[in-house]
Amino acid sequence: MISKPTCLPRSVSTIGFFPVRSISATHDTGLAVRAIDHLKRNNMDVELELLYGLPMSDIVRTVAERNIPIRIYVPYGEA
Repeated sequence: MISKPTCLPRSVSTIGFFPVRSISATHDTGLAVRAIDHLKRNNMDVELELLYGLPMSDIVRTVAERNIPIRIYVPYGEA
């Protein structure tokens, strides 16, 4: 079994393991930009996942300027 680093964002840790679209799931603008730039430099498709209800205006604006698709998940139901 190949061990992956645990200190990297999920999107960055998949490089070299899965030849599929990579997803960065974070609301941290700086982290998202670094992960997206890294993935793009490695010729990987990338998209960003955000959770509705958390602050997102800065990250949406920044990521949209890079033409990166964004998915917004809406939680529902009871915990």
